[in-house]
Amino acid sequence: EFFLSRWHHFDLVIVITGVVDLILDFALDDVQWRLLLKLLRITRLARAIRLVAFFPELYRFIQLFACAMQALFWGCMLIFFMLICWSVISLEFINPLISDVDLGGDTETCEAHFNNLFRTALYFFQTLVVGDDWTTCINPLIDALPGTIVVFGTALVTVQLGFMNLILSAIVDAASSARSQDHEQRAAEHQRLERSRMEKWRSIYRTLDVNNDGNISLEELLDGFESESDVREYLQGLDLNKSDLADMFDVMDVDHSGG
Repeated sequence: EFFLSRWHHFDLVIVITGVVDLILDFALDDVQWRLLLKLLRITRLARAIRLVAFFPELYRFIQLFACAMQALFWGCMLIFFMLICWSVISLEFINPLISDVDLGGDTETCEAHFNNLFRTALYFFQTLVVGDDWTTCINPLIDALPGTIVVFGTALVTVQLGFMNLILSAIVDAASSARSQDHEQRAAEHQRLERSRMEKWRSIYRTLDVNNDGNISLEELLDGFESESDVREYLQGLDLNKSDLADMFDVMDVDHSGG
């Protein structure tokens, strides 16, 4: 039963990590291994995640966010691919033209931005995703070479207005799907609790029916409350004391048969 709980698995991993941390701390003196020890010690902070379980709404938000992470990851991969594509196009068509354009004091900066694939992709991320620094290179290039608006405008439409909104829709859809699954899980959990309560009541009835006639009399109910600790604890958990049993019995005995 211990290994059926995910929280127990989580605690076990943290304990094992702590033991490995202690062993490595005594066994290794090399400074290069200190980074590994620090990483192992940081994992102990994960114990704070258990506190989230005491706040159901916060825990539900984290679950929805975790379910949307897959869509977020593939969305980032798609944006990265598009930035690479537009960087390659810019290196082919814009890089040869920059040296012929007077960009004032920003000429060297713009040449560096369109000098290699990494710098160009980084600059497109800054301009298309973050939405910053259009005035340094892009606006002067469009003023000097109006044809470049096709490259920059299409890149803006595809990356910022197209794919980013599409990715946002995918994330919202993933969160909505996770919310539906959460409602289903909560409904299943509620049904499981109801079945557990019904089984508990059946067990109590079997315990109270000492003569096995299939009926429970008021005397059997009162005697079971006094003699059976499980019955007493369960009924008291429902805020039912011995003085309430007679009234409860009258309500349940609809045919007034006394059992």
